[in-house]
Amino acid sequence: MNVRSARKRTKLTARTSEAIAQNLTAVLEVAGGDAHQSRALPVAQLHAETGISKSTLFKLADQKSAREYGNPDLETLCRLAEALKIPPGLLLMSKDDWSALLGALAGLSMAVKSPQLHALTGKTSRVGMAEVGLRLAEGLTLYPESVPKLADSDSPEYRALEREAADRNERTRRAILSTTALMQDQARNQKTLEFCTAIGAMMGAAFKPN
Repeated sequence: MNVRSARKRTKLTARTSEAIAQNLTAVLEVAGGDAHQSRALPVAQLHAETGISKSTLFKLADQKSAREYGNPDLETLCRLAEALKIPPGLLLMSKDDWSALLGALAGLSMAVKSPQLHALTGKTSRVGMAEVGLRLAEGLTLYPESVPKLADSDSPEYRALEREAADRNERTRRAILSTTALMQDQARNQKTLEFCTAIGAMMGAAFKPN
């Protein structure tokens, strides 16, 4: 596990390291035992199955240590995921990531009823398909963020608010396009394409820029 100065870590790196600790702790609490009863999986057993040192495992599972210094490489993550029998990506998901996913699933039925979703996914070229997610987010009023007009709209303060909103909108736009494209890549037919587009649009719109 690489150790990096806390001052050089981005907020996302620290948050993801903390998420790994939370997720690893939750899984270890139930991954041991046998077919008759679930028990905690001892770190010593996980060490034996993965070859990852005990000290590294303890650091990864401790939230404070992980947030400040934890930086597991891909090989370490894949060894853990293989031993715990879960997709590697689940170890990386923070509470914010889960909230965005669960929120998208909760609103899925509303999103797939949007008339433009079926029409656009059936006619839009592959290259422009992620744009459908952007149009859907706009139709559901999830994006873009607007700044209410004020009496003193020409003031420097108001212009600063407009610039901040524009910056957030640009980052959200990229999040919607990127997440939608990733989700659409999993679609195998028209129906799943619509579901994937809706989930990607809503997850991307829930992105919280730092």
